[in-house]
Amino acid sequence: MTDVVASSDTYRLVAKKFDEPIALAMDIADGLRVGMVEIGQPWSPDGMSKEFGEKFPPAMDKLIAAFYDVHDGLSKVQGNFFTMAKNIDSTENVNPQ
Repeated sequence: MTDVVASSDTYRLVAKKFDEPIALAMDIADGLRVGMVEIGQPWSPDGMSKEFGEKFPPAMDKLIAAFYDVHDGLSKVQGNFFTMAKNIDSTENVNPQ
């Protein structure tokens, strides 16, 4: 059986790899949200504008919410890696080898 040695530095390194995807998910969500505000609702009474207003904004709202969920999920996973690193450090301080 192979011994597995968990290093707090390795956990911190992995956690830091989440920085860019976390920022990207937030940038996408914020960009879509701001973009939809700038586009606004279609004002003409024709059928195409009505159909756009009924389908597109609700679907875009779901997409924006999904990117915020991705951001939140990645942030939690990153936090868990930092917590594991901290726990390893605490254990090593209490039980030095």
